[in-house]
Amino acid sequence: MRYPIIAGFILLPVLLSSAQRLQVLTYRKVPGDSTKEVKPYNQYFGIQANQLINQIFSFGNPPAVNNPYLLTYSVNSLATGSGFNAGVGYTVHSTHDQSDPNTERSTDVSTFSIRVGLEKKAYLSKRWLVSYGADLLYGDESNNSTTSTKFQFNTNSSESKSSTNYLGLGPRLTLNYFFSDRLLLGTEATYYFKSLKIDQKLTITQTFVTVDPNTGQQFTQTNTQTSDTSQKSKDFVFTAPVAIFLIFKF
Repeated sequence: MRYPIIAGFILLPVLLSSAQRLQVLTYRKVPGDSTKEVKPYNQYFGIQANQLINQIFSFGNPPAVNNPYLLTYSVNSLATGSGFNAGVGYTVHSTHDQSDPNTERSTDVSTFSIRVGLEKKAYLSKRWLVSYGADLLYGDESNNSTTSTKFQFNTNSSESKSSTNYLGLGPRLTLNYFFSDRLLLGTEATYYFKSLKIDQKLTITQTFVTVDPNTGQQFTQTNTQTSDTSQKSKDFVFTAPVAIFLIFKF
């Protein structure tokens, strides 16, 4: 639930300003033609396509892609090239394994990333299009893992929870190639400043059976230890133009 709320707070000012802008950018008639109308802006919708391209073309061991924005969107004025853009990404990864009959492990990792910003697009030639701008960022990553080991009378378990949140901003540069009037391939380079907060919690529980030396009666005893850590950091992160976006212009 917190992701839609956070995204709403971030996107609301941009969406309100763009809505006012698009009200002004109504369809206008082409001079000398009373029947034909043309829109004064272009929209671009992109999806990260590295996996698809790697399946179609074999490049051996391609470089790792650390761009978290799986979907992108921008709207730009035809007259000036100015506009705004947004990017969002959300991934979930879960694993569960049993390395031996007594040990079980499970891990759940989720990441959410969003950015909004202003940009300007310009043509280098008929087929090459560049854009440059600046973005505001928000990201959240959570990692929960548990390990349980069971023996005849004893059980040891540990649970680790960590979360990383960041806010940031920075410049972005893109390069796009038109395969057709509506289809582009593009890549981007960014240099983002991020202010991060990392919280970690580790809980270790031991359950074992002991015997009263006086009565010989067995009873169960449980010990729990918990540790919490928190740290903050600030980073400038350069992202090389490795991610490839398949972009549709409409």
